[in-house]
Amino acid sequence: MKNTFRPIYWKEGQLILPQHFQQEYFFLREMFSRISKSMHPYIWGHRSLCIKNIDLNSELFEISGGEFWFENDEMPRRLFTDHDQPGDTIVEIKNIANELQQKPEGNYYICVRLSNNLNVQHLENLDSKLIQEKQILLETRFVSTSNEEDIKNIHDNDKGQLFRLYHALQIVIEESKNVKNKLPIAKISKTKHNIFFHEKYIPPTINLDLEIKQINPLENIILEIQKKLKSYSDYLSPYGINVMNDGEKDDNYRMILVSLNRNIGILHHYLAEKKHIHPWNVFILLKSLITELSTFSRIDNYKIDKILDYIKYDHLDLYLTFNTIKETLTLLLKEISARPEFI
Repeated sequence: MKNTFRPIYWKEGQLILPQHFQQEYFFLREMFSRISKSMHPYIWGHRSLCIKNIDLNSELFEISGGEFWFENDEMPRRLFTDHDQPGDTIVEIKNIANELQQKPEGNYYICVRLSNNLNVQHLENLDSKLIQEKQILLETRFVSTSNEEDIKNIHDNDKGQLFRLYHALQIVIEESKNVKNKLPIAKISKTKHNIFFHEKYIPPTINLDLEIKQINPLENIILEIQKKLKSYSDYLSPYGINVMNDGEKDDNYRMILVSLNRNIGILHHYLAEKKHIHPWNVFILLKSLITELSTFSRIDNYKIDKILDYIKYDHLDLYLTFNTIKETLTLLLKEISARPEFI
């Protein structure tokens, strides 16, 4: 049976033990996890991921910024984004070419994970490059400096000393993207003479602010809709809203135009606010639009029951998710615009 953590009863004169803080930590973690899961089904993934070195054949794989939210009830872990705003995590620098040397050709996933070893590892310096140069293995979930830090009292100028804990983020290579307690951040391929990134892979993310070398999938979909909106508007504009050229056909075009116009504004807002928009919300809107457009389709494969079975949300492969949406939307719009012929 799963252990349920409860609040600690703090009383005067109590001898404080490490277990008190450990149980309080687990209680708070479980509480926040319950809140997040009730608000959203996929509150895990990366946010604002920035990979510093792209050439995997000659350079070390280094993450220079970002946040990572783990699926296994872990609270967010923020990396060092810059020297002025340090985070609470240090991350390994990995030689991907050496890691793949003994592995066969094929596709692999670069993942990050937190160690299951809850002990603390003391290091003289927390700089990731120095850790890599000295070949120090990050074997614990937490690391700390060897020397205490001076901390000011918030009420006066008195100073005190303490050790700070940092989370140690390990980089591992897996053959599958769906590995427990490991978060995929990139897909790579190994061939006989080369190692390269897959551009057609978007790892799990909690927003659409993608720091990768490809067009945001939402931009492609919006461009496709805008192109069709212009075609329908150009066709209907000579007749006006109350004049019909071909009865039922024109009526259908007007309803399609209303449906597209109703959604394009929301999609533009999502793109403008991509730092705060979860891909799940965009998926729901686009799937709703596709089900509306399927009303006008005469192809059996694009009837509502087939659409609902075909379009699935895969948080571990968001490129595949949105590419399926785009292809379905494009085919539906193409079929609808086959009449009249000049559109």
